[in-house]
Amino acid sequence: KDIQGLVTSYLTLDNEDMEVFLDTLKQTCNGYLFCKLGADNIESVYNPLMVFNALERYNDRGYLFDIPSSLSDATHFFGTIARQNLVKYKDLIFFKANAPVEVNFKLNLSFSDILTASVTGYEEGCRSIACSLLYYLGALTHSPNGGLIVPNGTVQDVMIAQLIEEQCANNFAGTTEDRENVYQELMNGNITPFIGIIKNFFNSESMRDLQTLNERVLKTALLALIPFSGRVSKLCLMADSRRSYGQGCYKFPDLFVAKRSLLDIRTLSIVVELKLFSLLGLLSGDTGSWRSNFTASQLSNFNKSLRLEEEEALLKRKYIPYSRAEMMTIGDVLKCAITQLKEYMSIIAMGPWKLSNDAKFSGVNDTRVGIITNRNEKFLDGYVILAV
Repeated sequence: KDIQGLVTSYLTLDNEDMEVFLDTLKQTCNGYLFCKLGADNIESVYNPLMVFNALERYNDRGYLFDIPSSLSDATHFFGTIARQNLVKYKDLIFFKANAPVEVNFKLNLSFSDILTASVTGYEEGCRSIACSLLYYLGALTHSPNGGLIVPNGTVQDVMIAQLIEEQCANNFAGTTEDRENVYQELMNGNITPFIGIIKNFFNSESMRDLQTLNERVLKTALLALIPFSGRVSKLCLMADSRRSYGQGCYKFPDLFVAKRSLLDIRTLSIVVELKLFSLLGLLSGDTGSWRSNFTASQLSNFNKSLRLEEEEALLKRKYIPYSRAEMMTIGDVLKCAITQLKEYMSIIAMGPWKLSNDAKFSGVNDTRVGIITNRNEKFLDGYVILAV
């Protein structure tokens, strides 16, 4: 109501235009849907900077600014944050995966705070300042379940993706050259360097972070470790065009690592299916029912014991993925994943699928990849990666 009153007094709009304006404002960088600090019940409040900028631009141009142009105003801030490594790479991965991050941040920022952050790097205090700045600029907001979260997909794609790309040289991903080497080795059929990066990712995480790590976060991290031009996330496959939408007509492999050029016929294209087994789920499998209250000491000791187990014993381990799920074994999940992977590869091998092609019910239905001709599966390779 406060915002509506402000807009009414500043702009001359009828009821219909008012609704459109307010709805659009909500969608632009989370608009005014910010939350008060320290409140028991999360209450929406507005960000004055965003609201007044929106009013000013609408008054000048007659239409509300689009999201990308509004984001570009803050480019220099994000460039500085990325170059100075003020936000931890792990936090960026969580933000990109739409997962909340716990951080203490400051409601009132001073210019000296920002200067201090740019000089000292991302110690906890500087991390707090950097996240506070991102919050102020509209790149972060409160999660209903606690912590900070990215408000919408546009912010993820424009702001957070930019930060990840500029700050990818970190303690587990290596330099841009390292990422390129991993990609080239993968194209040559050698997955070992890629597995090494995954191990480094796990080794860089604290036991508390591993406790809450989910498959989506891990997939987002791995996508960031492969050059953008050489991979496709969630490649869209038409499994069977005779099926109705929602009945299994589409399939989406976790990761498709492709050749950069259709003229490059010497290398393989790779399909990767990733399965993550959390420590909580494995420990719950040991106890026979879901539990989420294991201590850090219990998780750490269990993690150490897993490293000593033989592969055969690991595959027989029982696993409960979340509170209401049925118990299964790691081996069961592996068998299903292999079947799933083979189906993906057989569909990709059929080549492109087009709506007008009535005689063909399956194929690749994704404009992000080009297919020069239908090829058989010898030009494809596939891997199931089990991360414990």
